Amino acid sequence: MGEDIQKDVQRLYAEYVFLRQLAETLNRNLTLLNNLLAEIRVTQEAIKEIEKISESNDVIVSIGGMVFLKTRLPSRDCVLINIGSNVVVEKSYEEALEYLRNREENLKTELERTNNSYIQVLNRMRQLEQLLRQLSEKGRR
Repeated sequence: MGEDIQKDVQRLYAEYVFLRQLAETLNRNLTLLNNLLAEIRVTQEAIKEIEKISESNDVIVSIGGMVFLKTRLPSRDCVLINIGSNVVVEKSYEEALEYLRNREENLKTELERTNNSYIQVLNRMRQLEQLLRQLSEKGRR
């Protein structure tokens, strides 16, 4: 294999390895974004259902680890939302739903952007695979 071809192969392979790592990261981000979107949708539905509960009805609340509490809602007019940096704000049900709708739209935009980047990376990886095969065949001659 000629020295120029060998340098090209090394350069293309280094790019391919970088892109493979980037693709793995983007794929993990896509999974995370999809999970966040699903969580927001479940939360929106939960808020809508809570609005329908009368004050005399008990509710079951998960406290983690498959453990639940049976309780009554002490306040039916607001929810607490963590807006980041351990800052929690009180919002009405409608304000909370609006906040979640905005968050959902932002996540959808980020999901689309990340998916487009992922597709571009995969396409470039395919190009590199083809180039590496061609250079390998050229080097054998």
